[in-house]
Amino acid sequence: MEKVNITFGSQSWQQAASIFIRMNVFVLEGKISLQDEFDLKDNDEAVYAVAYQGDLPVSTARLLKIDDEDVQITRVATLKEYRGNHLSSEILKQLEDYSKTRGYKKIII
Repeated sequence: MEKVNITFGSQSWQQAASIFIRMNVFVLEGKISLQDEFDLKDNDEAVYAVAYQGDLPVSTARLLKIDDEDVQITRVATLKEYRGNHLSSEILKQLEDYSKTRGYKKIII
C-alpha cells in the first residue's frame, strides 16, 4: 500500500473528507440513517483526523472537546478496500499525541 498522510483540522475541506468516508462506511455500507450518522457535533469545534492516500481520504476519526481536560474520539471509519492496514490504529495513536500536546488529560473512545 502506498504511504498515507494523516492530517488534523476543523476546516470545511477536512470535515468534507471525513464525511465522505463516514457516508460510505456508515450510511451506504452499514445502512445507518443520515439523521443518525450526522449530528450537531459535526461543527467548527470538532477536529477531524483524516488519512489520505494521495488526494483520496481513506480513514477518519472525529475528536470532540468535552471540557478543558477531556476529549472524546468518535466516528472512527476506514473505507472497505483500505481495511486491514491498521489505519484506524495509527489515527488513534496520532489523535492521542495531538490531544496530549494540547493539554488534554483524558481521552474517551
